Parts: sequence; structure tokens; C-alpha cells
Amino acid sequence: WGADNAISPLVGTPGALLAAIDAIRASRFVLAGAMHAAIVAMAYGVPFAFFADGHLDCPAKWTDLAESIGIAPIMVRSHAEGRDAFTRHAATLRLPSQSRLLDASPLPVRPDIRRRAGD
Repeated sequence: WGADNAISPLVGTPGALLAAIDAIRASRFVLAGAMHAAIVAMAYGVPFAFFADGHLDCPAKWTDLAESIGIAPIMVRSHAEGRDAFTRHAATLRLPSQSRLLDASPLPVRPDIRRRAGD
């Protein structure tokens, strides 16, 4: 695949979850075999591509995510294909409004977090 590292989407503790998020945040590029990895990469401004790892669950959700951020739902098989796909679609990629995402949260959002969203 051409990747330097692999992170399991299975996390059993809050610490393991934070470690996975930190690993994605520190990456130069993410091949996202799990949709949540793509979402975390987007949140931290890390380039990403949807990875065709042979275990695609619910293709309609991947298509919906891609369409909601303005890119084509292309599944790639390697780091090189992923970089190429990201380069082609970077110009149309549009991140959702952080304020609107916070407004949709089912949990209370701290005022300082809401202020930092500021979009």
C-alpha cells in the first residue's frame, strides 16, 4: 500500500482512542479504511483518501460523506493513488461549518469550544 504506519479502528479505552486521534493528527497523509479516520483527518487538516481495504461497509455512507464535502467518492488501493486522488479533489474539498456541527451535537458544548469554532 505504501503506508508507513497502520492504526486499528478498534479502540477499547479512551486512552486508545486519543492515541489513534493523535496518530492521525500527526500524519502527513491518511489512507482512511474507516470513515471516522477520514473525518478526524479532515478535522485536523491532514490530507486523506478513502482506502479500498476490501472491507467497505455501507457504500452509501461513504458516498454521502464525499458528496457532503464536495469530492468524488473514489476508493483507492495505495498511498500513491490516494495522493493523486487528494490532489485532484483538493480544490473542491469544502469542510463543514464547525458551528453547525456543534449545533447538531446531542451533548452540551462548552462555551469556550463554541467560541473557538467561530465560523
